[in-house]
Amino acid sequence: IISKYTTSLRQLNTKLVEEIKERLLIEADLQATQQELEKQVKKRTGELQQSNTTLQNEIETRKEKENDLIKHRKRLRALSSEIIEIEDRERRQLATDLHDQVGQSLAAVKMYVDGLIASTSDNTQLERLQLIASIVEETVQDIRTLTFELSPPILYELGLSAALEWLAEEFQHKYSIKISSTCDTCPKCASSAFLALLFRTIRELLINVVHHADTDSATVEVRCTGKGVHLIVSDKGCGMENWNQDQTDGESASGGFGLFSIRERISNIGGTVVIDSQKNKGTTIRLTIPRKEACAGNRNKQNDIKNYRSR
Repeated sequence: IISKYTTSLRQLNTKLVEEIKERLLIEADLQATQQELEKQVKKRTGELQQSNTTLQNEIETRKEKENDLIKHRKRLRALSSEIIEIEDRERRQLATDLHDQVGQSLAAVKMYVDGLIASTSDNTQLERLQLIASIVEETVQDIRTLTFELSPPILYELGLSAALEWLAEEFQHKYSIKISSTCDTCPKCASSAFLALLFRTIRELLINVVHHADTDSATVEVRCTGKGVHLIVSDKGCGMENWNQDQTDGESASGGFGLFSIRERISNIGGTVVIDSQKNKGTTIRLTIPRKEACAGNRNKQNDIKNYRSR
């Protein structure tokens, strides 16, 4: 019996030793696996930290670029406003020069020709002088029209609403198209250059209607709110086929370069242009300019005055 128990204990002991060895091997494998995992975690942690650092650097770089882009956009808008002011000033100066110099010279020529007509008795010479007088008269009228188109005095003296009424009469007379206009009172802070920009933009859009819309009427709305100025020009003409809002190359069949230049001019001062056109259903063009951009010209003038006084 003792021998049997001894054998049993020995067998049990052998099994326990084997199990202990297996457990030790398993623990060694687990420890090696744990060390390997720790190495992998450490490696991945380092990679993640490096990636995080890289991302943070990229974020900082993008923020700097965005800030630079915002600054450049502000400079571009300020430059665009300044260009509008300069363009308006040059247009007014050119219109004044045409009226005061060329217009007066042609008036003097007309007066001398009328004097020659009154004093001559030769029929041949009389016909030639009358032809010269008619040409001079037409040239005078063309210069007056050009002067009004360059810088209409009615815009600066009576405002945008009166200028639109005059423009409607001109289009009715020249192109036999009826223009219905509605114009709110624009912000007092809006500069004369900004109003001139609105007037020229409306005129370009209406000329586009005359050339492409194949219609005898159009409407113009100028809405001035606390947020900005909204300009709407619409017609019930033939519309633009396959028009896409993303077209910015200025080569659409119906739009031409005019719409492209208007879009660029308005976007440069912070505004937006939305064009809705369908074939045989007409075209509606909406321009929106924020109030701060509409008043940028006067604000720049006030800053210039303050800077001048501080000097």
